[in-house]
Amino acid sequence: MKQFKFYEVDIEEIEPRIIALDYGNYLVTADIVRSLLIKIKKDWPEQKVALLSTAEAISNLDKVAHVLEDLKASEFICAGAILVRNRLQADIAQAFVKIPTAGEYPQKIFVDKDEALCWLREKLAA
Repeated sequence: MKQFKFYEVDIEEIEPRIIALDYGNYLVTADIVRSLLIKIKKDWPEQKVALLSTAEAISNLDKVAHVLEDLKASEFICAGAILVRNRLQADIAQAFVKIPTAGEYPQKIFVDKDEALCWLREKLAA
């Protein structure tokens, strides 16, 4: 299983084709997301992956959503689970998944990591 740090983001393949992205306290920006997605597409070629994302803060939801659209993320990502720790993160995540360009693949918000992983496994198996 692959595990590395890219910028300040911890990336770990926690199960085959399930990739955890932990941004820690690092601000999620469109540029970082673009670089991460290019890296993921390169490191997991010819296969769809599922993402489990954890972040404290994100800047400019629309720009991040447009990165997903520009890079045709739905061609190599089958699902995205967003793990939140508090109500503010849940509200921000909810606003993000409602952006039409961000919804090219199924995305769901979770407070429990095990539930998120179960959902991601189902999406990979579909």
